[in-house]
Amino acid sequence: MKPFNATLALISSSALIVITTAIAPAQSPTEIGLEFQGERDLNRTTLNETQYTGDCPGVEAETKNARFTSSQTPTGDKRRVVVRNVTRGLGSPSPFTNREYEKGRSSEATQMEFGTEHSSKRFRVMPGENEFEYEIMERKQVIQTGRFTAVIDRNLRTIERNATWQEDQTCANSSVSNNVCADLRDRKSFKCPNGKVLKSYLLDTNEYYRSRISNPTERGFSIRVEGESYRLHSGDSIDLRRRDAFTVTYPTCVRCAEMKTTTVSAGKRVKFTSSGDDRRLNLVDDPR
Repeated sequence: MKPFNATLALISSSALIVITTAIAPAQSPTEIGLEFQGERDLNRTTLNETQYTGDCPGVEAETKNARFTSSQTPTGDKRRVVVRNVTRGLGSPSPFTNREYEKGRSSEATQMEFGTEHSSKRFRVMPGENEFEYEIMERKQVIQTGRFTAVIDRNLRTIERNATWQEDQTCANSSVSNNVCADLRDRKSFKCPNGKVLKSYLLDTNEYYRSRISNPTERGFSIRVEGESYRLHSGDSIDLRRRDAFTVTYPTCVRCAEMKTTTVSAGKRVKFTSSGDDRRLNLVDDPR
């Protein structure tokens, strides 16, 4: 009887015994750890940082999407994974992320950035080798735990960033928005590329702000500004110079004796509107 997995061959009257042995298929290595968007390698990526010097110093740090994956315990219904960074030198509590682990090959993404303290918005890591612990849970029951390491390289570059003088317009009264401002003035600002203003000044330094009250309604009526009387015909407007907020008193409707008082910020554009059968008057902002 021939032995298992052996072949007997006769060549030129000489007996040649050829024995072949069954070889088990190679097992794929277990892959556990973090995948990074745009990266082919598991558990390895680079985060870029820019250090600015000059008039406008600061730091801009890149964040990157990371997803947990495990070929040993794949995703499944009602599964979540908690990944905790237990690298020496991090704060307490250790930075961690808790993500759904239900569909596809990996968990939902978490935003990763450099840092030493836990953040509820981003998963903090340190430059270099980081050590992680993980727990995979199914319906709040832990079904798998383990550890893995990942290398997060830091690519730091230094750039000089300086401010430049720029011209624009702004409301003379800084508390009034430009779109309802009656007194826009030219301004020079020493501004950083990121929009931060280091210093600025108005070319016109008059401390009294121009304000405008308009009457686009179909009827004319009288008003009082800080007790001073004005007649506003249909289509009329009046310009005032005030340093501080002022009061405007006007009839509640075109032919009413009852009066109403409204406070207006200095430097603002306002107008009257009328509505309803009694043509009730209101004083409102007048955007450009």
